[in-house]
Amino acid sequence: MRLSGGWAEALRRRATLGRTIGRWLPGRRWFAGKGATLRDVSIDDVIPFDDDVALAIVRTSFTEGDDHRYAVPLLHTTEARAQDIDQTRPGALIALFDDGTAMVDAMTVPEGAGVVAGAALRRRSRRGRSSVASGHPRRPGLTRLTDDPRDVHPLGVEQSNSSVLLGSRVIAKLIRQLNPGENPDVTLPLHLRAAGFEHVPGVAGTLDVEFDGATANVVVVHDAVANEADLWEWSQDLLTREVERLVSDPEATGDDAVMAAVTGLLAQRTAEMHLALAGGAPGFEPERFALLYQRSIQQSLRGSLRETQRAVRRNRATIADETMPLAAMLLDDGDRLLGSFDVLRTRKFDAARTRVHGDLHLGQALWTGHDVVFIDFEGEPGRSIGERSIKRSPFTDVAGIVRSLDYAGRVALATSRERGRAGDAQEAQLEQWRRLWTDRMQALYVDGYLQALRSSPAGAVLVPADPAGARLLLDAHVLLKALYEVRYELANRPAWVAWPLAAIAQLLTERA
Repeated sequence: MRLSGGWAEALRRRATLGRTIGRWLPGRRWFAGKGATLRDVSIDDVIPFDDDVALAIVRTSFTEGDDHRYAVPLLHTTEARAQDIDQTRPGALIALFDDGTAMVDAMTVPEGAGVVAGAALRRRSRRGRSSVASGHPRRPGLTRLTDDPRDVHPLGVEQSNSSVLLGSRVIAKLIRQLNPGENPDVTLPLHLRAAGFEHVPGVAGTLDVEFDGATANVVVVHDAVANEADLWEWSQDLLTREVERLVSDPEATGDDAVMAAVTGLLAQRTAEMHLALAGGAPGFEPERFALLYQRSIQQSLRGSLRETQRAVRRNRATIADETMPLAAMLLDDGDRLLGSFDVLRTRKFDAARTRVHGDLHLGQALWTGHDVVFIDFEGEPGRSIGERSIKRSPFTDVAGIVRSLDYAGRVALATSRERGRAGDAQEAQLEQWRRLWTDRMQALYVDGYLQALRSSPAGAVLVPADPAGARLLLDAHVLLKALYEVRYELANRPAWVAWPLAAIAQLLTERA
């Protein structure tokens, strides 16, 4: 393919461009079609930002299911520059052309990411053939942050989006999969800040794309929050040092005072966030539980259990022999565990559902050194904006932290094993320490959350006053999370599948 005549030529030859991007797209971590059979990749439109940078709207079609659309920012550069970029950011190179030029993912380099982020900070519209990209800054004076590429720092962690730090003041996030509607990462922080909850970053601007009569947020710009690390990284540093201390001194006892204090603060901030999300603004009013909603929880449990059982049977060969008893327990006794939640179908709980974070775990909370700030309210990218905006039990978020605490202890021990720190004789001791640590942190978090929530009249209506009812609802959401984790680990990290299976086995012991 020869790219000439600027982006107009690229658009005229978008079939060839679509095939080129189609070969590159499935290898991206943020591509949501893994496991599906890809039928076609096409370019719906190309929106030029300047002579070298444009935004491609890419459509993927599958043999089954709905089409997906992705935002793919393109930087047209020299072949030599593209090869250099791909050396430092593997996967950045999209295509080499026969005129000595190339195309790379614009978000991987300062000169491209700055243009994309800057489009959200300038009140200007840019048009493609059938689409319009419009910047909506919420405060003045930020455009200069993209003037000097030395102030533009693409962040290396690639999840369901790509982010760039601008002058240490704001972070611009490119949302890869386009979903019509206002993204919760815009809606929820704006609401929380307006409600007086300051433990979220402010929204500085968005870049929105109109296509097919709908509008989607493509870039969201948040204030950068000075922090030591997110709580996942912070806790891993703390825990791995604690494990090494226990290994070097087998007579030592565990010291979890620091983690306990931070876990208690995290519980308080989670409750405060849920109270703010249940504020009286239109669309945020809490809705009392109805039997129909409770039955939907029970039905979700049933559907998730069946899907997980199928995944276990399909992937038996990847499950380690020592993990098979846990897998067998899920297959043989899953219905018995499911039956312990049948009361959801018949007895209405005195609780309410609200807007929630939707994907809360330790990695979504920043530790500033003295407080907690919640980030990434996007929710599950695989769901539509409408699905992510559905009001749910606040236990949805609480269960996410409960499961994340379990993973934190397990990963710390796994890291110690990889480093060869502990001998076989110490494994049992360390495993006992991990269980005690996990039980203590989970209890501190749940009890602290419930105490903070119930201390407010507004919060008291969100969860059942009856401890048994609250526990049942929490267990239901923990089980939903653990079943998802089993499927995820089977598909991505089979060596870890024992961890969520063990959590399910524990629920089975406690409930059935």
